[in-house]
Amino acid sequence: MQLRNLSRENQVLVANLQVADTLWKRLRGLLGRRQLGEDEGMVIVPCNAVHTIGMSFSLDLLFLSRNGNVLRLEHDVRPWSMRFCLKAYAVVEVPAGVLKHRSCQVGDRVAWE
Repeated sequence: MQLRNLSRENQVLVANLQVADTLWKRLRGLLGRRQLGEDEGMVIVPCNAVHTIGMSFSLDLLFLSRNGNVLRLEHDVRPWSMRFCLKAYAVVEVPAGVLKHRSCQVGDRVAWE
C-alpha cells in the first residue's frame, strides 16, 4: 500500500505502507523492528494514541480524521514517549525526519491505497 497526499498533487508520502487494522497488529505495531526505511511506514486504524515504549528509533506521526484529513503532526518522537489526538481515527508512523522533507501540513487530505 501507499500513502498519498491528495492535497499536494497526489504526492506519495509513504511508498511501502503497512496497515495495522486488527487487534494483534495494532498491539504489536512496530515493536521489535530495529528501524524503518525512508519509504516505509505503518498506519494504525482505529487509533488516536501511540507510544514508543520499547522502540529503538524515533518516529514522525500523522494523526488523521476518519475522512483522511491531517489533524496533527508530531516530529521526532523519541523512544519511551506517548502522543495522542483525541479526535484522530488513525495514526501513521514514519521514520523521524521524513515529514520535514515531504510536503504535508495540518488540514491536508491523505489516503492509503
